[in-house]
Amino acid sequence: MPVGTNVRAGFCLFLGLLVVAIAAGCASPSDQPDPVVPDAEVRQFTVVARNWEFNPDTITVDRGDTVRLSVESIDVRHGIAIPAFRVNKVLEPGSKVEIEFVADRAGTFEFSCSVQCGSGHGDMKGLLVVNE
Repeated sequence: MPVGTNVRAGFCLFLGLLVVAIAAGCASPSDQPDPVVPDAEVRQFTVVARNWEFNPDTITVDRGDTVRLSVESIDVRHGIAIPAFRVNKVLEPGSKVEIEFVADRAGTFEFSCSVQCGSGHGDMKGLLVVNE
């Protein structure tokens, strides 16, 4: 085999491996399977938004749990945002909004009203506690 053919074949092999390595490195985390969490549960909560508060204002789950929130505003238009889990929903008075996500990381995460609702809007906050 001529030397040029070996160099060309080696170069093509190198390029092919480089493309595979780049493609593998560009895979987003959502393309990867979720780690299995033993004893993960579905945890359901009813949350009421009203007059600058959430009730309950603290929700505690375990890492890996599926969290289902049924959220209702009982006075004016509010919102609920949990940025750490990409939740942001508008709450119309008298209507329930169903929210579901997996608490896939441990920590304490703030949730808040995401719709300007009056003078106490900035204080309308709560905590989502995800235990390891």
